[in-house]
Amino acid sequence: RKAIEAITKKPEELYSPSAWARRESDIAALVTSGVPAEIAARMADLPILAAAPDAVAIAQRTKANDRDAAVTMFRLSDLAALDSLKLAADSLKISDPYERLAATRARDAMDAVIADLAVSVIAQHGPGAKGVAAWSQAHAATLGRVKKSLAELSQGEISQAKLSLAASLLRDLVQ
Repeated sequence: RKAIEAITKKPEELYSPSAWARRESDIAALVTSGVPAEIAARMADLPILAAAPDAVAIAQRTKANDRDAAVTMFRLSDLAALDSLKLAADSLKISDPYERLAATRARDAMDAVIADLAVSVIAQHGPGAKGVAAWSQAHAATLGRVKKSLAELSQGEISQAKLSLAASLLRDLVQ
């Protein structure tokens, strides 16, 4: 519980500037629709709470502190622009239970790759924003190729096949 509280405290430190701007926009939209500001902020930070157990697991695997592991994980997810893919995955209209299961597993695979990548980044370059920056500089060519492919996948309607391919492309980043 203490680890989760440490991770969720000061959310502004977890987000990149672009992710923080999206969060602020989400809060403004909720407030405009009548949600009290404090509740809107808590709703906007639900992804942090949902991902906190993964950050704790990363911290345990790397011996980094929980907060640094969370920063590393969130910055990597933002670097790969996964939020839009995950939102699209969550909004897929799938009636077949097996197709839904496949889409869910592809989304889970993306989260697992980010966790593995966070462990690798921490081991090779250290935790947090500085470690992610050093890693992204050292792997610029591969990162650029993967980001370009993920951006292309995000164009148009998302599908279970695109989600599976996205998870596979992300795996290329883990060495």
